[in-house]
Amino acid sequence: MKHYLDELAFFHNPTSETTKQAALQKGPKDWFPHSENFQLDLERAFGLWDAVFAGVKVAAEKGLVGKAVVVEWEGVDRWVRERRPSESN
Repeated sequence: MKHYLDELAFFHNPTSETTKQAALQKGPKDWFPHSENFQLDLERAFGLWDAVFAGVKVAAEKGLVGKAVVVEWEGVDRWVRERRPSESN
């Protein structure tokens, strides 16, 4: 996920579908040539992000983290969602 997100930063519009597709094509070729299914691996990494973010929200409900922490995570989650590859790809 880190390599994918880093690659998007090199493009003028990191949230466009064209940019996301270009980064997806680079993954199995340049970063992880031994990956049998790079797109599935990336989807799993984003799924892990979703799980951690959900845990932060639960931690806030239980009073384990403050509202400021949740607000920060919400901002980062919006940033990540804009860059996430489309489910249909």
